[in-house]
Amino acid sequence: MNDVVSSLAKIAKDPQYAEAVGEKARQYVLDWIDLEARAGRATPRYRFLNQLRANLGVSVLGFKLSSALIQPMAKIEGAMEIGLNAFKYDKDFITKPEIRKFIVDSSPELRSRIGDDPGYTELSEAPRWKKVQETAMWTLQRLDSLTAGSVWYGAYRKKLKELGIAFDINKPNQEAINYADRVVRITQASPMYKDMPPALTGKHRDLAKTMFTFQSFMLNKWNYIKEDLIRQGIADIKEVKLIDDPTTKIEVKNKIASKIAQQLFFLVIGAMAEQKLQDTMTQLYYGKKYEERISQKLINIFVENIPVLSQIASMFTYEQIPFPLGSTIQTGVEGLKSATTAKSMKAKTTGAVKLLAAIGQLSGVPGASEMSKIIRGPVIRIFESLKNKNNKINPYGIEQKKSSIKQSTKNPYGISSKK
Repeated sequence: MNDVVSSLAKIAKDPQYAEAVGEKARQYVLDWIDLEARAGRATPRYRFLNQLRANLGVSVLGFKLSSALIQPMAKIEGAMEIGLNAFKYDKDFITKPEIRKFIVDSSPELRSRIGDDPGYTELSEAPRWKKVQETAMWTLQRLDSLTAGSVWYGAYRKKLKELGIAFDINKPNQEAINYADRVVRITQASPMYKDMPPALTGKHRDLAKTMFTFQSFMLNKWNYIKEDLIRQGIADIKEVKLIDDPTTKIEVKNKIASKIAQQLFFLVIGAMAEQKLQDTMTQLYYGKKYEERISQKLINIFVENIPVLSQIASMFTYEQIPFPLGSTIQTGVEGLKSATTAKSMKAKTTGAVKLLAAIGQLSGVPGASEMSKIIRGPVIRIFESLKNKNNKINPYGIEQKKSSIKQSTKNPYGISSKK
């Protein structure tokens, strides 16, 4: 492999090649060759930063219930490309082991797939600690593989139907396999370094990975929206204008309109389903319910799918540094301040929990983030119940004199009246 990459690099650097394809095209090829030569590895000078990011990944994603529950929703992203075929064949996929074996045997990409985010694979270098981290990530990785596999199978069956070929588990069709691989690659955020979003593999990849930790799926979705929805849609519309036959023109136009409507429908449905799950989990952890109007939800869907803009919005909404590593450090500092300087026991306790959670996350303790949420919720509710118990006689916390309290029993609404 190294000899092949070296030979390709030698050709790409030749001035005659640059003259033939153009300087911009040559640079694209050189960047791709560089990526293959490094095999997606990080830069040595950022080793400490990369380890912190890896620690954060396993501590936040490990044993995380909401991430495990949201993982199967990636099927909706697959439905943007293949419609209801993403769900149509789930019964066979779930109940027939031979189908899953066929998929794994047919697709090398799915064989190597264990998660759609670099945070799934960048674990500790210590063997014993790595084993614990792998256990923490097992559920998430398994659900990711099953979700991607079911989308692959739906795409494979869809392509066979288009080709007019009956499904035969003993006769894999290479054209359908290539199509299914592509569908998974563009909708399920491939974990292979060659397919990752350009921002995570370019010249400043280590800083970009830190900036976009836990957001490779969002970057992949944005790339799909930009390339397969917008750019491809515009290209298809332009091609329709070149068709002379009126009947064919109408058929192609309807097909394009149907595809765009399908993409937009599942884009909105998927985003709203994810947000609903996040709201439900927030209510479960903290006992808080967030009510938003449909217009606000649609704005959130638009903003959350655009890189950088989503982080800027998050920074103003939550008043935190707009990338996970920075916000974790910020939370730790705030927790330390509350634990040492706050006057109320509630603030001191929640501050201590935040501080310990931040230390655990930076150290790579599996499930540290999830554990802090589980602990903080009951702690907050305990202190609130104690406060309500103390204010049972005076629930509104208004200081009153004994005489006014006595008078209020006869005139509970405080309305003055004459005899």
